[in-house]
Amino acid sequence: MTFLFAITLLCGGAFADFIQSPIPPSSKQNFFRDTDGDGRMDRVEIRFLGTLTPEYLSEMVDSLVFDWLDTSGIRRRYVVPGSQMEIDSANSRLVHVNLEQRQKGFLMLTGRSRMDYAGTAYGNAHLYVSDSVEYDVNIRDGMAPTISFAHLKSYRGKGTDSLSLVFTENIELIEGCNTFLEFKSEDDETARVLPTSSVHWNYWMTEAVVELPENLLEAERISTRDSIRLLSGCARDTLKNVVSNALKFFPVQGFYPFAAKYPVLAVDRQQIKNLPVFQVEFADAAEEVEDSVWRVSLDVAGPEFENALKDVLGMNEKAAVDMSKLVVRFNVKIYTNLGSYVVGTKATVNGNDPRIKYSPTRLSLRWNMMDGKRRRVATGAYLMSILLSIEYDGKVVYRNDQVVNETSHTFGVMRR
Repeated sequence: MTFLFAITLLCGGAFADFIQSPIPPSSKQNFFRDTDGDGRMDRVEIRFLGTLTPEYLSEMVDSLVFDWLDTSGIRRRYVVPGSQMEIDSANSRLVHVNLEQRQKGFLMLTGRSRMDYAGTAYGNAHLYVSDSVEYDVNIRDGMAPTISFAHLKSYRGKGTDSLSLVFTENIELIEGCNTFLEFKSEDDETARVLPTSSVHWNYWMTEAVVELPENLLEAERISTRDSIRLLSGCARDTLKNVVSNALKFFPVQGFYPFAAKYPVLAVDRQQIKNLPVFQVEFADAAEEVEDSVWRVSLDVAGPEFENALKDVLGMNEKAAVDMSKLVVRFNVKIYTNLGSYVVGTKATVNGNDPRIKYSPTRLSLRWNMMDGKRRRVATGAYLMSILLSIEYDGKVVYRNDQVVNETSHTFGVMRR
């Protein structure tokens, strides 16, 4: 009786499943994927040479072990248990290894062809199944390139804007595209094609400096705080992985080089008594400027200002800016249109002034349209001679007399 039961067990389906042979993976149809388009690998796809079941995964597959680069570029070994693998709903031979929970620890890299990592062995994988069976798994690059760094220098119409880009791997541009970039404004979700006038590539096609046309409308002009990505269908890597709409938009860093704002027309209403002849004002840089008030203004503090300082001084982009080392100086003289001296002043503001916040601050020197004896000036045209400078740690980083036509301005005064 016992013998007959053993024969029945050996012939039964349950035991047949238990003693089934391991199903080997494909040698060519396995891929690293970047499914969310953020430039980091987040999935491995393994195709097997036979049909899989959930029971097979739980009972036969032990783990997948692979090497990848962490955020510092160091090769590390990762282990994914079989319980975290999932059979594709449309293909019972395809398994997804979900790495979404780990991708933030991976380097922004979508290919193994970059020359700066050519000497590092990563992407090797091993599949372990029961009975100590091990398969070396050949996993191919199935990830499209994307942008890993974008830095904009905008000259506010006084020069050619340039955009420096770094890509996650070597890229190729596809013929037939007038541009290969699109951007999205921080103010809305509309994606706009970015016009370019010229593109300068490095030898390996992993970096580019894009010069932008000067005659763009405001809506066509990219700025800091916008985001950018490669245009779908217009770029690919050396393995022909073409960019798609799955790519995420990447934030644009950068700055507007130091630029002062000067008055054009001042309206003298004299609604407040006992105003000083000149006064220094501090305001949120995002506030609207009142055009009818006489002010010479300069935006200080905040990320864009600090990036401009670092660029001029050649500081490391990760270095901290010490605002106590910052000094802003105003030296202004005002004349009538016939050249008669009216009034003047000098003002110095230190970067650690408590009225300067860590967010962008509009620093202004205001003239209340009085002469040196506090008499209201007449309606008419006036001339201003202005010297404005920014110093950091004793070094001059900006002087408006280094810019053509920045030291002398004509403006009007209207009394009400």
